[in-house]
Amino acid sequence: MTQAAYTVDEWCTRRRLCRASFYKLLKQGKAPRTYYVGNRQYISTEADADWQAEREADSSRTAQEVAA
Repeated sequence: MTQAAYTVDEWCTRRRLCRASFYKLLKQGKAPRTYYVGNRQYISTEADADWQAEREADSSRTAQEVAA
């Protein structure tokens, strides 16, 4: 069975980031979308995939700017 969502801690472990880095990304507007169930914050697998695609696009743009 595929995991449908991650807690913030699970997501940080998956992405090899510390929790402080997640909140830094959140402040910068670069964290994945989250949602709450009760008082627990979750990141869906779709939001994780979107986050990865956005980071890859940012990296491509940065590489192109450096090459120009």
